[in-house]
Amino acid sequence: MNSLPKLVEQTLRQYDLLQPGDTVLVALSGGPDSTALLHILANMRQQWQLSLYAAHLNHGIRGEEADLDAEHAAALCRALNVPLASERINVPALRKNRRLSMQEAAREARHAFLRREAQRASARRIAVGHTRDDRVETILLNLMRGCGPEGLEGFPPAAPPLIRPLYLAEKKDTLHYCLLHQLNARIDSSNADMHYSRNRVRTELLPQMRAYYNNRVDDALLRMADILAEENAYMHAQTADFLAAHMHRSDKELVIDCSALQALPPALQKRAVRGMVEAGKGNIQGLTFQLVEQVLNSCRLGERKGWQIAQTSGKWSLICDGDVLRMHHAHTESAEPEPWSHPLEPGRPLLLHNGISIELRILSDMQSLHLLHTEAEECTEALALPACEASLPLQVRSRLPGDRMHLAGGTKLLQDLLVDRKVKRETRSQTPLIADAKGQILAAAGVAHSVLAANRSRWHSLAEPGPYLVILVFVKPV
Repeated sequence: MNSLPKLVEQTLRQYDLLQPGDTVLVALSGGPDSTALLHILANMRQQWQLSLYAAHLNHGIRGEEADLDAEHAAALCRALNVPLASERINVPALRKNRRLSMQEAAREARHAFLRREAQRASARRIAVGHTRDDRVETILLNLMRGCGPEGLEGFPPAAPPLIRPLYLAEKKDTLHYCLLHQLNARIDSSNADMHYSRNRVRTELLPQMRAYYNNRVDDALLRMADILAEENAYMHAQTADFLAAHMHRSDKELVIDCSALQALPPALQKRAVRGMVEAGKGNIQGLTFQLVEQVLNSCRLGERKGWQIAQTSGKWSLICDGDVLRMHHAHTESAEPEPWSHPLEPGRPLLLHNGISIELRILSDMQSLHLLHTEAEECTEALALPACEASLPLQVRSRLPGDRMHLAGGTKLLQDLLVDRKVKRETRSQTPLIADAKGQILAAAGVAHSVLAANRSRWHSLAEPGPYLVILVFVKPV
């Protein structure tokens, strides 16, 4: 399996995925594909003069198994001397807030996390572990959903900033590579869950197709995909030329003359509408085949009709206005940002992006607590509580629906507390909450703390003999 590194290098050169001296962020789930990818790129680091980083996201779905994935990712990065950004997010809460499927919510959270970490590391490329097998499965899934030619490509080797260095590799290659190098890659048990369509395609449909119809069906599907990719590239260029010549932009809307749109062949008409929507809102989510058909039909009939396409930063409306098609933007309040979470480990200060630094210390007795008192004066906030009152490990996270804190007068919703303390609406989602393993909220940094904790002036009132948890908060002036 020493051929896998050569195949990766061939892929990098063939598709121009990397340049010598690039900074690369590797999406590291801990599975065989991403584990092999990080190991190979780490071994290529010197030859390609790469600056290499890794990012691991715990989706908050698989409990202890996911925690072991995170431990594997951390151990691998330490062994390879690769800096690792690790984060935990509550995908079930995100799913509920955004009304998405679990897979959609996980994908949205993962992509946002990777973009943030790539920006933080100044990485030009984000390397993901998608393989040849993944592409075959994606083609079949898209076919069954009823897609156009773009969907039948599966996915390309690069969609900047994303790159796929394992584009030509098979999963069996990455498994063998991990075994050969004793990398102890993790196996996600959810890959055996038949509730997920991709798992059924992998374990049921494809084996049946290979056994009864064409034992080289993977090659056939990829050959079709490559042909369509070439044709799609041509159609995309034609559409881009049309939009450059006929789509006019102002601050709040895009406009295309309906007569120019109707002069195009039907296939390019559909692509032009999709291109207009993508140019406006940055993606085509929510734009269905049926909606595109309705828009084009109204343009042909000269109707006055409109359709709304929601977006987190506002609402985009497609409006057929007789002789022109307009895409109009109306700003609305942003949707609730994605939940976020970081582990708070004793003795390891946690620096958040909003300039807040939080540190946890565990002290054995009251004497140790008194010795810390002077040092704690430098903190913006210093809280102490008996260790028996909280369950470790602690987490620093964002607010979730229904969060409450125990105050002197009883429990209170965090939402109401932040309003009462006059925390600005746009910063409420960034207010760090310090919670224990059972979800008990000990403090909202810089805002309030639970009745269980005492601030520096009241440390003498703590009745328990120890040990104590001490939370030190530093807020950088803004």
